Amino acid sequence: MSSSINSPMSCLELKQLRVEIGDKIVCKDLSLTIAPNERWALLGKNGVGKTTLLHSLLSLHKPVAGEIRINNTPLVNLSRRALARTVGMLFQEGLASLSATVMETVLLGRHPHTQSLLTDSPEDIAIATAALESLELTSLADRQLDTLSGGEKQRLALAMLMAQTPQLFLLDEPSNHLDLAFQLRLLRVLEQRLDSQAACLLMATHDINLAARFCNRFLLLMGNGEWAAGTRDEVLTEARLSSAYDCPMRAITVDDNHFYFPELPVI
Repeated sequence: MSSSINSPMSCLELKQLRVEIGDKIVCKDLSLTIAPNERWALLGKNGVGKTTLLHSLLSLHKPVAGEIRINNTPLVNLSRRALARTVGMLFQEGLASLSATVMETVLLGRHPHTQSLLTDSPEDIAIATAALESLELTSLADRQLDTLSGGEKQRLALAMLMAQTPQLFLLDEPSNHLDLAFQLRLLRVLEQRLDSQAACLLMATHDINLAARFCNRFLLLMGNGEWAAGTRDEVLTEARLSSAYDCPMRAITVDDNHFYFPELPVI
């Protein structure tokens, strides 16, 4: 069973979207609206097409049918520069190896907004510095990118995304390489950023519990193009999760915190 969420204001609107890759149907007749300040989780088992759907929202993969609208403008009508000013994505692959410092790398996030490719304005430098500070990277500003650990590179990729100041954040497995403390730090930083910018977020993750703690809306890809969208109580049911992940799933609530886990098979 699928559901549709609609709002009079939207950062992102999908209308009857059908996305395929190879012979796999990622979604069909997907219609939903993501409004400012909403935090959406994109869930589903490995290989169901979460990354492909995110790439479709950034014009990196062409849908078979349907429409994608960003701030009420069809995605197909947006220039690459206009799209980069509005939509930012954290890719699962992380940062490519560059011959650059941490500060130089985070400043790449400002390129959609800059008037000159030769110099960085004081405003751009201030925004980049604040992004580094928010993810505790200030002391690494002069370090070369190739000297960073996996976790430090992931935080830097997030800082670069913050510096881009998009209205729509697309995150593909943002907790990769991050320990528990920085996962929580990331959630707090993102929450503050969304509130201050009236921005919204769609986060693909394999961590249902992290999503349940941070997100207030959920899009669950069931497989074979089927999907469910809505609130936690509407989507994160034991029946739907068990169907989506092909294993029995259980849910418990402790002090208003909700946890989801696979049931161990009886041996």
